[in-house]
Amino acid sequence: MLHLIEGGRWLLMTRRTGSVVYYDLDMAEPEEQVLILAQYPDCVISITSDLDQEAPILVFRIALDMSWPLLAFYFLSVIMRPNLHILLANEYWQGFSEPVLQIWEVSLHLDSSGPCLGLIANKPTSFKRENYRPLESLSLCGNLVSYFEDLFTSDSCVVVRDWTKIKECSTLDLTPKRIFLWDMIIVVIVSHLAA
Repeated sequence: MLHLIEGGRWLLMTRRTGSVVYYDLDMAEPEEQVLILAQYPDCVISITSDLDQEAPILVFRIALDMSWPLLAFYFLSVIMRPNLHILLANEYWQGFSEPVLQIWEVSLHLDSSGPCLGLIANKPTSFKRENYRPLESLSLCGNLVSYFEDLFTSDSCVVVRDWTKIKECSTLDLTPKRIFLWDMIIVVIVSHLAA
C-alpha cells in the first residue's frame, strides 16, 4: 500500500511483513529506505498519517493496523475460533498474532550540520484489537485514532480512541464512554474526549 505524506516529498510503502519503506521524491533517483523493519511473516496492513503542524521541523505520525490475511482470518475465526489457543501454540502459526494497531512518530533524521539524512521512526504505543478482520477504514488526527470495526455479530461500529492513553501492547478495552448511532452504525468513543 502506498501513502504520500502531506507536502509530497515522502512516499511511504507498506509491505505484507509489517515493514514500511520510504522514498525521498526530492532526490533525482529516489532509493528505497527502510523506516520500520519487518514484524510478521504475512499480514494485511492499513496505514494513515497525521502531520504535526506545531513542530519546528517535519514530524508526522502514522497509524499502522496489521491483521491476518483474509484466508487465514476465515480459517482461524470461523473454523478454529473455539480452539484458537491450541492452534496458536503450533509453531507454524506462531508468526500470526492478534491484530495490532501501532502508532509511530516519524521525524527528519538530521545531520549535526543540518542536512536531512532521511526519516527515523519510534513507536510510542500499540494495542491489540479484539476483531481478527482487517479494518475497512483508519484515521488519525492528533491524539485520536479512529477506525471502522466490522464485528463478528451483525453489528459494526466506529471506534474513536485517544492513543496517548493506551499502554504499550495492551488489549483494547471496548468499554464505551459514549455511544451514539450514526447512519445505522454504532459509534463507540472509548476514551474521555472533550464534549
